[in-house]
This record gives sequence, C-alpha cells and structure tokens, in this order.
Amino acid sequence: MARIPEQFIQEIISRVDLLQLVQRYFPLKKTGINYTACCPFHQEKSPSFTVNPAKHYFHCFGCGEHGDALSFLSKIENLNFIEALEKLASEQGMSLPQSHNNAHTDENAAIYKIMERAKRYYELQLRQHPASKEAINYLKSRGLTGEIAKQFSIGFAPPGWSNLIKALNNEEVQTLMQAGLILKSESGRVYDRFRHRIMFPILDRKGRTIAFGARAMGDELPKYLNSPETPLFHKGRQFYGLYAALETRRAWQALIIVEGYLDVIALTQFQVFGVVATLGTALTEHHIQMLFKYSQELIFCFDGDRAGQRAAEKALDTILPEMKPGREVTFVFLPENHDPDSFIRANGKDGFQLLIKAGDNLADFFLKKSLKQASEASLSKKAAMIETAQNQLKRLPQSLYRTLIETRLNEMIPLKQGNDLTHKQVEAPELISPAIKAALMLIRYPSLYKQFLQVDECLSFTVEGMVMLRYVVNHLKENLCSSEDLLSLCKTNGIVIAKYDKYMQAISQFSEEDKIAELSGAINRIIEIDRQYLVDKLLIKSKKTELSEVEKATLKDLINNRKSN
Repeated sequence: MARIPEQFIQEIISRVDLLQLVQRYFPLKKTGINYTACCPFHQEKSPSFTVNPAKHYFHCFGCGEHGDALSFLSKIENLNFIEALEKLASEQGMSLPQSHNNAHTDENAAIYKIMERAKRYYELQLRQHPASKEAINYLKSRGLTGEIAKQFSIGFAPPGWSNLIKALNNEEVQTLMQAGLILKSESGRVYDRFRHRIMFPILDRKGRTIAFGARAMGDELPKYLNSPETPLFHKGRQFYGLYAALETRRAWQALIIVEGYLDVIALTQFQVFGVVATLGTALTEHHIQMLFKYSQELIFCFDGDRAGQRAAEKALDTILPEMKPGREVTFVFLPENHDPDSFIRANGKDGFQLLIKAGDNLADFFLKKSLKQASEASLSKKAAMIETAQNQLKRLPQSLYRTLIETRLNEMIPLKQGNDLTHKQVEAPELISPAIKAALMLIRYPSLYKQFLQVDECLSFTVEGMVMLRYVVNHLKENLCSSEDLLSLCKTNGIVIAKYDKYMQAISQFSEEDKIAELSGAINRIIEIDRQYLVDKLLIKSKKTELSEVEKATLKDLINNRKSN
C-alpha cells in the first residue's frame, strides 16, 4: 500500500479546529488558555482531560491519552487511521492522495457498486413506472413532499419477478445474490427479492447504500421487509437515517432514536435533525456504543402503550452498562395512538420539542419504573422487587451518578431487612413525605418526642411538609401535649390532618417496636433528602464554576456519608 505523505497528514491536522471537533462530542469548560472536561476515555469524577487549541493537542492527566485531531477522532469514533484521516480530509474539502486511493482496494467494492445501481433504479421507477402511482399516492397521504422523498432517495420496486435482474443486464447474478437483492428458488431460478414495494435505501456513515427497507403496497406480509444480513449490512449494528443525521450534525446536540423509516423522514421534514431509527430489531450493545460515539446525549421515543413501556425497559437494561460520566439519556413516551410521524404532523415542531422536554431522564425513568413495580407488588413480593431494582443498578458503572440513584431508590422505597420489611407496611407510604410522616407520628404518639430529640436538628431542612413538623415539634418543646390537644391545635391553625386519616388509622395499630421503626425511618429519610439536596446543589454549582476547597470537602463528606449508610 502506498504511503500517505507526512506533509499531507500534517496539513489536515493543522486545518482542523480541534476545539470545535471535541465539542461535537461533549462540552468543554475554559480554564485559562486551555479547556477541560471529564475524560471520555476513562471513568473519572473530576476533569483531567485538557484541550490546548493553540498547540492543536489534547491530553488526559488521568489515563494518559493524548494526541491531535486525528488521534482524537480515531479514538472517539473507533476508526482506523485511514478512516479517520479520510473523514477529516473530507470535512476540509480535501481527498486522500490518488496514489493511495488506487492502492487501497475494497473487497466489497462490487457489492457497493451494485447497491448504488439498485438505488438509482428504484428511484427512477418511482418517477416513471406506470404502477408507481399507488406508491406516490401513499407517500402523499403520509404527508411527504417530493423534496423529502428525493432527499432520502425513496424508490419503488415494481410488481414482477425479474425487473431488477433485467435492468442490471442479468450479468452480475452472484454479486446481486451477495447484496441480498435477489433470491434463488429450489429449482435454481433467480428472482427479485423486493417486488411491488416502496423502497427506503439504508446508508452507512459514509453515505454508501448498504441495504434496503421495503414497505408492501397491499396486504402482503410482512408489511416491512429489510435486506438480509450481507457483507455490508448487519442490522444489529446499523441505523436508518444515520448518514442524514451526521450530515446535519451542527444542527443538533442530541440524537433522537425512533422506530420507523417514516418517523425519521417526517421529523426531518419538520426540521428536527439528528434522528435515526432501529431496523426492526431490539437495541443491542453495539447500537448503544455506536450512538454514544456520535453524541453524549440520546433521546429514545417510545409508544405510550404497554408494548412501548416494555421496549423502554429492555432498552434501559442495554443502556445501563454504557452510562459513563457525561452521558445523558432521555425516555420519551408518545400519547396513545401516536407515533413520532403522526404526532409532529398534528402538533408541529414546537409540540414535538415540548414532548421531548417533558421526557424522563434515565434516573427518573428507572426510579418511576421501580416505584411503580414495588407499589403494585404484594407485600410478600415487595422486598424481592426492591432487590431486583438494586441488582439492576449494579449494571451501571460505579460512579457518583450510580450512588445518587441508589440513594434516591432507598428514599422512595421502604428499606428491607432480609426478605421482610423493617416494620409494618403502611398503604401507599411513598405518597406521604417523611416530614409529614414524622409530624403525624408525633401527633398520634406525643411521648415519642423525648425519645427522638434529634428531630430538632432537622427543622431547618428544606423538605416537603416541614411546616407541619416544625409546628408540632415547637408545641411539644413548650409542653408535652396530648394527641387530642395537638389535633385540635392543628385544626385551629389551618393545618389539615383529615386527608391523612388512612395513615393515622394504620399507625394507631402499631406496636411499640413499629412506632420507633416508623419515626426513626422518617427522620433518617428527612436527613437523606436534605443531603441529596445539598449534593445536587453543589454538583449544579460545580458545572458553572470551580468549587471552593470547603465546598469540595463538604461534597466528598456527603457522598462518603451515603456510602457508609
């Protein structure tokens, strides 16, 4: 293979804006003359990845990774040297030296060529074949314009058994077979795989046609038919719309993942960019790894029905091991009877963007799912549900992010001991804040106050229901009132207790051991929620400015406190 001149390589590197290149993948914070971030190549809690724009290099003081734009692109997108160089050269309006191109042969070149010819043939048939009117009417009924159909090279495979074979002169049967475009019967007769279908070319990241998705025109099943696995196409590693998304990379920050070809096309038509679709298969680890190469923020759109919920839960399990620091995932559920295509046509781009903003981040989706499953489980199964959620969390890489979710899970769902809850389970406890629980426990059992004087330390915390708890504790400090007196005082001062009647009735049956466990649990959760508030506050601040040494120490102590608890 001919060697690429070093002068050419260095010219490409010098032309690339390294800062701009890195910021395609994750944000950087200016620190003096350099820019910093948490390293994308290893797990870390504090930023050690540095970019020096003036000298055109990056360096990580944590793992030692360093280099220029070429090595960064090669590492972040898992490209070989030639692929990375070719990509950077293309972005600078340059191409590799001719001597190298001539020497660099592709063993699949014949298949790529035949796939491109097939794509052009199908596009022509959509415009010219007499039977294409049905396909055109269908595309129009779905709201597609001629411009968007041309942009995505939508075509038409006419009815008949050998249209493509004849159009390609019947001379490359073996290559057509390798490309998955024709089939062979038991008698040895060859015939077109795609017949009387709308054709959606599937392109790789370089814009080469590697497969087709085909929609039936009538009642023929399957409604959608993809190319088979070929030397070019592996559906567990590919997406529809990836090339179009990469072509508009500067117009989006997050990749949006949908289910159908027409979802991708409709969203693009409405100027929502960075949209890709899976190809009739569940998300694989290869899919997730590939997506994170192109964006650190992913948005998954699911149907709002039970099937969509199940698909989201499966996707969650695949995503968890890939959630390295700096990565974000959002789960969006569409209203009933809508997919992204129909929703954006009914609500417009603004409506779709509002739907995205209302989505759940990965942590919220996981916690809501776990809470719902635990609340719907019988008492005997509840502990097992909690344990399942905790085990699922272990699929996340060990990090501060995982610690925060584990803490919130324990706050939201009652703790367990062995296979039994630590005390009697009160119906729907997660609907009552721990501060209100503590207040109600003290109203029902005022004598407990002297056993739990540490509740005084919680009164300055910012927790829902703290107004009621402060009121009750302040009265108990002055005089140990009876339960009846406290109820009367609350009623006189406008503090509503009636809506907690069910809880009050339940705790009236508590044994001495249960009383202590319930109040102790409520106070501990108040403390944990306040710690969570402080941690979140410091983490948010750290993203905007450097923390002081005292704040850093406080944050470290809070996290360590959680781990020890």
